Amino acid sequence: MVKNINKLYFEKNVYAMTDNGRALVVDEQNFLGSKPVVLQFYATWCGPCKMLAPIIEELDGEYDSKIDFYKINIEDEREISQAFNIQSIPVLVFIPTEGLPTKSIGAPDKGSLKETIDGLFFNE
Repeated sequence: MVKNINKLYFEKNVYAMTDNGRALVVDEQNFLGSKPVVLQFYATWCGPCKMLAPIIEELDGEYDSKIDFYKINIEDEREISQAFNIQSIPVLVFIPTEGLPTKSIGAPDKGSLKETIDGLFFNE
């Protein structure tokens, strides 16, 4: 099951965010995870977010322990949303173990999403 996380969990398990004087920021040196992460930014009122949620749940099961999947409610976790410059939803953020995160806006179908994940995280 995809875990809905808050800022405290995020800062202990995904990224130690730094303050650049204006806002919290995410950079590749502060990644705390041991495997790739997919973040789903959503809101409870968002129709496309609701359509994407079961796909993310399925992929969480299919990728088992190879990737951490998390959900972040943009209304509850504004600082995290701002750190990733989330301006519309749904947004997926793909975080590799090394390098910078990649964002995808919208609700892709399962096949497209698997292709993106495999290309970003397992393209060797």
